[in-house]
Amino acid sequence: MKFKHLPLFLILFSCGKEQTESISTLTQSQSIPKLESNNLNTQQHVEHTIRQWLDDGKVWQWSDFSKDELFAAIELSDGEFAVGLKLRGESDSLPIQDLSKRNEWENLREEILKSLEDTLTVEMGREVRREEFVLEVDLHLPIISFNSKSPALVAKLMGSSHVRYIEPLNDIIDLQVSRTESGCTPNYDVVQSNDYTVTGTGAKISWHWNYHNVPQAWGIRQGMGIGVGVIDAGVSSNQYLLFQQFNSGYSNVGRAHETTYTTGYSAYTPCNHGNAMAGLIAAPWSNYGNAIGGAHKASLYTVHAADDVYLNTSSEKLAVKNAYVYLGNKSSVKIISMSMGTPFYSSVLLDAVAYANSTGKLLFAAAGTSTFITSGLGVIYPAAFYECQAVTGVNDQDQTCQVCHDGTEVDFTIVMERSWDVNRKAVGINQYNDWPQYIGGSSAATASAAAIAAIVWSVKPTLTKFQVLWILRYTAQFPILPDSEHGYGRLNALSAVQLAQQY
Repeated sequence: MKFKHLPLFLILFSCGKEQTESISTLTQSQSIPKLESNNLNTQQHVEHTIRQWLDDGKVWQWSDFSKDELFAAIELSDGEFAVGLKLRGESDSLPIQDLSKRNEWENLREEILKSLEDTLTVEMGREVRREEFVLEVDLHLPIISFNSKSPALVAKLMGSSHVRYIEPLNDIIDLQVSRTESGCTPNYDVVQSNDYTVTGTGAKISWHWNYHNVPQAWGIRQGMGIGVGVIDAGVSSNQYLLFQQFNSGYSNVGRAHETTYTTGYSAYTPCNHGNAMAGLIAAPWSNYGNAIGGAHKASLYTVHAADDVYLNTSSEKLAVKNAYVYLGNKSSVKIISMSMGTPFYSSVLLDAVAYANSTGKLLFAAAGTSTFITSGLGVIYPAAFYECQAVTGVNDQDQTCQVCHDGTEVDFTIVMERSWDVNRKAVGINQYNDWPQYIGGSSAATASAAAIAAIVWSVKPTLTKFQVLWILRYTAQFPILPDSEHGYGRLNALSAVQLAQQY
């Protein structure tokens, strides 16, 4: 195991001398709308509208709101919001970070920050420095995040032609706790002996792998040479199967496990979820009696980027963004798996997955898991974005699992639940030792799909992500006419590996 702290991505820029169109030069009459502060009726309207849209399963964006409604949403977000930038003449999609335009980007950011300092200095009657209202300046993505409820500051940004989007970073309404599983609490149910097969070394093969012909595919490839990034709530430093014994038994092939963090103060956490996902992907085939990971010869790169699976705070969304950038820039990573998300549209997350996608990574994201009525919420973000392969869980009769989301955005399914007993799910490692535990929801499905992709890619690591994705789709359950709720359906690891051998 190699441990290292994530390199610093985020700084405040110093002044640049080259001039760009400054928002400080825009006049009040030309570009800056009048915003009403503390408009309680507007805030209530925004809250009601979003609740209604979520209940109806409506696809929506923050740009659907008026300027006053958006400002009310920013106030409800405790003044924490993100701004996506663009250079003159660029579209509202994520700009390609052209190195030849680096000076232009630096000058633009500096112009904006200096102008906002001046605006707040006038508004407050004292000198205001950017450290008072800036949360983060991203060096890789054209995003600045702010912490301010100033109508003048928000209006100034709304009036700039260099702004692609403005959106709140915190959830502005409280969804019922019952609608989302935090995923951090270990499953203490006793794992039934007929939910796994014991190998000659004493290692256990989860029953759910058989529905995807994974054990048969292991006879050909097991993920060696492929790096899988896992963005989650961290891992336990006490789980020796992911650290001291990661290279053990048949998995002793010199593979790496690197772990880092983009939130908090450590890569390690008491939350069980990250361990469970990492284990489903790459737990070793050893003689410790643990459940084997689907790609048990793959390398693993885990990033602690959230407190739990529900991304509802500014710190979590920014940390996930930074995790995608980090893994996107890591050449040893080919696949990124994230079993977390939010029902709220997020341009910040869209920028993050668009960036990682542009670096050639194959992205898998969870369609969503709830303990309430799931049909209303639909596929969550970032899984709903085109750049991600959305995965949901089904039972052994190919019916959506009891608490899993489905919909037109779903790309693949994984069998992870018994049809006659919803408490019997996929089997993986736990937080501390080799005892097996049940792991469910679209979280388990997503990690399992990423493992299968790693097995297939390891047949020929020189394949592009588009070739691997085509192979996965062509050999899946519905290769020609995708299902309206399950996409290409159930993955078939053996057929996919055999097809990859023909390249």
